[in-house]
Parts: sequence; structure tokens; C-alpha cells
Amino acid sequence: MRYAKLLTGIFSLIFLFSACTEPTAMKDGELQIEGEVTYKTIEGGFWAIQDQDQTYEPINLSEDYQQEGLKVQVSANEAKDMASVHMVGPIIEIVSIRKR
Repeated sequence: MRYAKLLTGIFSLIFLFSACTEPTAMKDGELQIEGEVTYKTIEGGFWAIQDQDQTYEPINLSEDYQQEGLKVQVSANEAKDMASVHMVGPIIEIVSIRKR
């Protein structure tokens, strides 16, 4: 039981510190991301966008762009008022997206 509480505390701290990181590229309050669409199988599976340094979790990725390995250019806003069980990186709301 003691170890369960310790692990819960450690994971809570990891989540807290990872949620406090700043986005890598900002332009007029929007993130500018050039990356690749990828499907992550953890926590039930979800679509993500991976750039050179960061993984983003989009909340509104259209089915047209849900293709493994698709290279995209994205403008998005970070959804700072949301949380996710996936904990892979910032949750984003896509403003515009196009294939590269």
C-alpha cells in the first residue's frame, strides 16, 4: 500500500511538471507546427501530431487527416483548460491544417 501511494505521488509530480512546459513555437498566440500524424496505441489509442521535439494531442483532427505518417502543417491553440489520460504533450485545438 505504501508503494502505491509513493507511485501515485511520483506520477502526479511528473504530470504536473510536464503540463507546465511552454509550447515550442508561438505566432500571435497560435502554435505553428510542422509534423507528422501518428497513431498512438496507449490508453485506448488516439491520433497525435509529432514534430521534431514534441508530441501534440489534437482534440479536433479531421478524419481526412487521420493517416499514419501524413506530413502536415498546423496552426493551433493550446487547450490549457483541458486534461487527458494520454499525457503525451500539449492538448491542441486545430485552427487550420494542410498537407505538406
